[in-house]
Amino acid sequence: MNKNKVMKRKSISLLLIITFIVTMAVPAFAYAEEKIIEPENIINQLNDLNFSKDVEFFIAPATQRSAMFEPDRELLKFDSVEEFEQFLQLLMIALSEDSIDSSSLVPLANDPEIDGKELLFEPFSTRRITAVESWWAPTVLPGLASITTFRHIQYSYNLNTVGARVTTATVDSSWITSANAAITWIHRFGSFPSGIGTPSFTDLNASVTGTWVLGFAIGPYPVGASWNDTWARTITVWH
Repeated sequence: MNKNKVMKRKSISLLLIITFIVTMAVPAFAYAEEKIIEPENIINQLNDLNFSKDVEFFIAPATQRSAMFEPDRELLKFDSVEEFEQFLQLLMIALSEDSIDSSSLVPLANDPEIDGKELLFEPFSTRRITAVESWWAPTVLPGLASITTFRHIQYSYNLNTVGARVTTATVDSSWITSANAAITWIHRFGSFPSGIGTPSFTDLNASVTGTWVLGFAIGPYPVGASWNDTWARTITVWH
């Protein structure tokens, strides 16, 4: 009889231990599952928003961010999806505007190389010139985070030295530097739709299309956003 009581007590103790373990494990598992799903929920909420441009949202781990942005660029932080929505709506408008405080033209025609590429000088009355147009482009959003960048467009053109006319012109690349946040620009293509063949000191209208990539965080979760945009810039060619 005593032996049966002892066995019964052991069985009850074992049952209590198992119940305790299961009870503790379920919340822990649920918490871990919630942590994994939460970033996906944020992406879904962001995808439900309507912006003036098509935006792609993605989870942005540290390894991906280090490859995208300049070193030591911090993510913009937001407490909610609604707060970020207001910011991005205004940012898109500001980035599309040509809000320029100053500009500088950097002629590179006398430099034997630019970014490792040899400049081409054609003989006789035509020569090939490559230059970079750079300008300061701050985006000031009252009451919200502001983003400042330098924008650059590298372009090349053939100059007929006899008639001082630009015969052909191409956009080679575009990029940004000196950003104060986790943002970058990916060049897609560019062109000079008009202005070719006019007299000396020609104003060329450059059209450059690329993709903005922005890094930000909603709560503790790092997220990225990308959307296409077009720069419009009037460039006075260097002779």
